[in-house]
Amino acid sequence: MSDAGRIEMTFADLADVVWQEADVSIAGAYGEQELKDRLAEAAEKARAQARGRPSVVRFRLLGSGPLHEELLSESLADDWVRELREWLGSPEDREDWIWAESMKIRTSGTGDELADLPEEDGFIGELVRTGRSAAESPDESKRLLDEAMEALRHQPKIRQWVAGRTDADREELVSRALSRALALLIREDQR
Repeated sequence: MSDAGRIEMTFADLADVVWQEADVSIAGAYGEQELKDRLAEAAEKARAQARGRPSVVRFRLLGSGPLHEELLSESLADDWVRELREWLGSPEDREDWIWAESMKIRTSGTGDELADLPEEDGFIGELVRTGRSAAESPDESKRLLDEAMEALRHQPKIRQWVAGRTDADREELVSRALSRALALLIREDQR
């Protein structure tokens, strides 16, 4: 109680295990090892922030860079989480252990890969033109997102989530979808 007779509350962090999210940028990383080193640094930063307590960490790869296409592999995130867990060691090894809970990949390409594609005739050129147009127009990105989510609209939580997206959220979703679709189409075309 303070001198004035008021009660003041302060937060006391008493958690036995700390849950954290660690954002790791892919910008400027040109090799897998460089990105893995960044993940290891993020894990050590999370360890320091936990002040001696164990941590469960969800890693998020963000930003744009030349490694984006490599990161689209379906099993890559799971493989890297397993590798990170091995590097970090077992919880039995130390008191301030880190457990890599998961890795979310929220990256995009550098944009260079799209430079000449809108000029192409055919499906890929049309996809790029439509995607860019939708990303730049709030009304069009809303329409596209609504159309893509139509089959799921009967679920209240999804309907609420879609309704809560801002123009910037929709622009990012459309841009990421365009980037992913192109990477997959181009990869398939190169086989």
